Amino acid sequence: MVRWGGAAGAGLVLVTGILVGGCANSDTPGVATAAEAVQVDPAEYSIGDGKHVFHLVSGVAGCWFNPNQADNQAPHMLCDLPLPKSDPPIVDPQTGVRAPADAIVIEPDGVSKVVNVAGAFITGQLLPPGSTLTVGELSCTALDGKSMSCRGPAGSFTFDGSTAEASIRE
Repeated sequence: MVRWGGAAGAGLVLVTGILVGGCANSDTPGVATAAEAVQVDPAEYSIGDGKHVFHLVSGVAGCWFNPNQADNQAPHMLCDLPLPKSDPPIVDPQTGVRAPADAIVIEPDGVSKVVNVAGAFITGQLLPPGSTLTVGELSCTALDGKSMSCRGPAGSFTFDGSTAEASIRE
């Protein structure tokens, strides 16, 4: 639920100021860096059982994170992204589905592009540009309306929505 009044509303005004005025430490006017981002309240993005979801303004990118769950105690995150369909196909190890990657996962053993065989999960609250959602050791920043940077204990990635390119760092 987005609140327009009170402290939450003040945060939205600040985000708007960042977008209109540009960011002092960013190479691109109107694009926030993770260091400049405003922290959002994780409770606003919770869907229960420790899970949190968000989507970007573009409506075609979003993430599901789970900092701790009974069946998987390690923090993990899956982000559905409009990655290039021209990328070489990969094979989902559980189902054998062969297709271009359409998501990035941060798991205890690393960061990788994957095929989300369950389908896109672009729901939840909007993560406004210039905002960061942090839950435990997992964190994502909406750099603008279609780009994001996410990190976890095993690594990080940045997705540039203008070019549909993802950069993975472990």
